Amino acid sequence: MRITFYQRDNTIYSRVCHKTEMIRITTGIRVPKHVKFLPTRERFKGDTPDVPEMNADLDRQRAIISDLFAKHGSLEIVKKYYSQPMFHVQSDEPTFKFAQLCNKYIDGITNGAITTKAKTKFRISSIRTYQFATTTYWRFVAKNKDIDLRDYDLSGKELAQKREIADNMSKHFDKFVAYMIDNDFKINTRADVMTIIMVILAYWERDLFLTLPKPNRVAGYETPIITLPTDFAKALVLDSHKKYDKMSDEMKFLWEISATMLVTSFRISDALSLSKGDISFVNGEAFLIKDNLKTGTETTTPLPRALAERYAHNINHYGDVYTPVVSAMRIVRRSFKEFFAQYPEMHELVTYKRADIIGRKVAVTQKYYELVHPHMLRKTAVTMLIANGVSIDHVRFITGHKSDSINRYIGWVDKTYKTEVKQYYNKVYNEDTTKA
Repeated sequence: MRITFYQRDNTIYSRVCHKTEMIRITTGIRVPKHVKFLPTRERFKGDTPDVPEMNADLDRQRAIISDLFAKHGSLEIVKKYYSQPMFHVQSDEPTFKFAQLCNKYIDGITNGAITTKAKTKFRISSIRTYQFATTTYWRFVAKNKDIDLRDYDLSGKELAQKREIADNMSKHFDKFVAYMIDNDFKINTRADVMTIIMVILAYWERDLFLTLPKPNRVAGYETPIITLPTDFAKALVLDSHKKYDKMSDEMKFLWEISATMLVTSFRISDALSLSKGDISFVNGEAFLIKDNLKTGTETTTPLPRALAERYAHNINHYGDVYTPVVSAMRIVRRSFKEFFAQYPEMHELVTYKRADIIGRKVAVTQKYYELVHPHMLRKTAVTMLIANGVSIDHVRFITGHKSDSINRYIGWVDKTYKTEVKQYYNKVYNEDTTKA
């Protein structure tokens, strides 16, 4: 089945094809004059806060269409269901249906009507996280029944009724968690989605003056800290392998992104948004001045010459810090592992423990390039900073860490480097440290 979106007048329609069958349906999404729909990408473009929500609406529509067809196997049934008002995302009608309330919550945090506990607007990165959770719930209710929150109000109920209502609420969300398991959502992803769903549920409980049961929480687990070998990280930034000049433009771009993250400890979103305006050259030295997209803090970081020279070359030749490519994030997703696979060190095996789909700890052995991902570079940068004596306060400032999660890195560095010292003693002084 193929789903495409297109604009006619000021409305977005969908064309759904399966084999020789084809239907056209309206999504109900209206396109404001200040927003542009890109037909080749099937996405909205614009700088206003409503654009992310409109793109999330497209994702929800695609999920609903896919799930309806998977459930019924008929485009005609999809068309019949889709013609009903319940599938029109844009609606100001009062509702107690939780899936629709999830949409209204996303509208609220996008346009600023709903703020954080600190009374500030939600950041774009946070809005995207909330959109992912609500889209997941929409996919679930497309296959299952949505709930009306009035049916779960405990106000004025007898004890036996309260217990029955609470059990029914738990069953609904337990089924939602089971749906995520069936769709291979990792345990921490499930925990994050359920946490957001409970935040939204609590908001509407207050706003609608209801008294609702609390769904069961999903416990997450601390992911293991796996980093690139320190010697390799240094060699990559210094291009000790002498590979950069022989790379294609896409591979050069990935080298530049990777080296940037290893030097700055940026998240991938911050690294991708880097521009020439963030680089300052003073007295032959280069400095990076950047706002952290997630925390909103500004960081100033001196840059090593190896990376600064690449930036300067690209700015002079291309007008920006990176080698120009088409669809930067797509390249990261598609070719990140391929980029690291070209280095011999990345074919070494590493064994670690992780949680399986239901949370059991299992030992896994993989090659470094098979498990590398952008955040692994940030972890590598943080541990290298700590291991080389940079104070924790400075590490927090550089990395934008606000939580106590950085303490995990301290423990990991301490444990890892003690182990390396013991191995050094054993090798150099023939000292059996296992008896110490």
